Amino acid sequence: MTDFKTDVSFHLDVRVLFSTARDGSMASGGGQVDDSTQYAVNVDRFLARHGIDTGRVRLFVTYGADRTYTDVARVSSDDHGQEVTADALYTTDANCTMTLPVADCVATVVYDPVTNMTGLLHLGRHASVAGLIESFTIDVADALGSDPRDWYVWMSPSIRAEHDRLDYFDSKDTEEWREFVDEKSDGVYIDTIGHNRTRFMRAGVDPDRITVLPHDTYTDTQFYSHRAAIEQNEPLRQGRMACFVTRRASSN
Repeated sequence: MTDFKTDVSFHLDVRVLFSTARDGSMASGGGQVDDSTQYAVNVDRFLARHGIDTGRVRLFVTYGADRTYTDVARVSSDDHGQEVTADALYTTDANCTMTLPVADCVATVVYDPVTNMTGLLHLGRHASVAGLIESFTIDVADALGSDPRDWYVWMSPSIRAEHDRLDYFDSKDTEEWREFVDEKSDGVYIDTIGHNRTRFMRAGVDPDRITVLPHDTYTDTQFYSHRAAIEQNEPLRQGRMACFVTRRASSN
């Protein structure tokens, strides 16, 4: 296992940072003791170490019966320091740092160099089933005229299909999920990354512009993993990484 480089190569105009467990937990979740002060310290220390302004817009994802999992919000530098309840954020402002805490879900960055749109999506299972990619595509097209054929996509470390086991999966027989489901004697295994990569391609994104990091949060102890913490009884793996994305001011 090689050390993960938190300052990720993605696109010259965009900077993506993804924390690891050694950076400390960046948010609560999974039964952790709620220590928001320490989480804030961890985030600020991480950003400062990488030379990024600690003012940021945080994507606050909640789960409940009233959620659609397809909420998309446009933000700007004026929103720095705010928490926005949504499933995806996007901005056209340079140096507007967007933040998304994750454990096993896929933090996904989208960049359109034509409209200078940078997006950050929380593509967990619920949002993937609900069609967050399609909702995001429609929203940025309506607001900016952004075309997926111009996009670059980056997908973070996340739980891989061989470990993403569910007792049941209501969407397993639907056309869009059928090829990304493997039913075994102990449950249903789903390939969320494969599904979402296909959805981006169907929207028009060039497959050569889609970067999928290979790291499995379930097995790679550089990362927190909610599923591993629960299923393997490893409470120290309970925590949250964070994805930070900002467009450089030098972009056109």
